[in-house]
Order: sequence, then structure tokens, then C-alpha cells
Amino acid sequence: MNSRDWAAIAAAPKNTTATTTAEQILHEWALGSGGVMRVAMIEEAIALSTGNTVKNLATQLPALSRVLNASVNLDTAVTLATATAVGLGTTAAPVLLAEFGTMTKNAKTNVQPLEAASLFATATTIQIVPTNGSGTPAGTFNANSQIIRVRIVYQYITGLPNIA
Repeated sequence: MNSRDWAAIAAAPKNTTATTTAEQILHEWALGSGGVMRVAMIEEAIALSTGNTVKNLATQLPALSRVLNASVNLDTAVTLATATAVGLGTTAAPVLLAEFGTMTKNAKTNVQPLEAASLFATATTIQIVPTNGSGTPAGTFNANSQIIRVRIVYQYITGLPNIA
């Protein structure tokens, strides 16, 4: 995609037809086959609790999606028990999309994952996990009411429609 494509996405009207309740459609292109290609976004504020070893985003990425960008903001300072960083990924790969070690209020991480890490064949739950700073889950979150806000921008194509 070039800069004109991104400008069109930013200027496009929002479409309320989404695959999940928290998904926001940023742009949609009709395909000649009857399907659509969508660029969409999930944004969630995740409230942490003492003792949590993982927090799942409520909305899954749809099957056959490709993550274009993952952004994280710590809306509050985050306290970790024994961990040294926080990962954004999946159960099988806790830091697949990002790992960040600065835990101060408004600390940000903004990444464009490598293509191999950004493709999801099946509907996938993304999670936040305390880690050891080297990609391995470690320890727990250590306080209540701390907030990590996550935004994931992704694209996917809907399946072919049935033939009448």
C-alpha cells in the first residue's frame, strides 16, 4: 500500500458491518466475486488485576487476517511481580506481535510485525502476558486497576458467497 491508499483509508466513512462487536471497519473494498476486503481495527482497554498471568483481548482477530500494526499504550503505570516486560501475542507465541519493558504511564509501543508473525489462518485470541524480557512468560501483574490499551489494525477478505 502506498501513502494514497492510507489517506483513502483514513478518509473513508466507517462501516458498521463488522465480524465482531468490538471490530471497527476502517475501509472496505467490494471484490468482483461478491466478497469484500476489509481493513479493520480492534481497540481495547485491558484492566489488570493482581495475580493475572495473562489477559485476553475480548475480540478475536478473524480467520485469514494479517496484522498491519499493533500499538500499545500504558494508560497507567504498570507494576509487575517478577516479570520484567509485557508481551503482546498468542498462547503459543506470547511476544509474537510485540514485547515492551517500559512500564511508566503513557509508555508506548508501536510495531509493524514481520509478515510471518502477522498472518493468522484461524480466528485468534490476542493476549497480554508478563514476560522475562526474552519472550518467555514469567510472573504476574502486581496491582489492580492498571490499564493497558491495545490497538490492532488488520486486513482480511471475506469468503465467497453461496451460489443461488
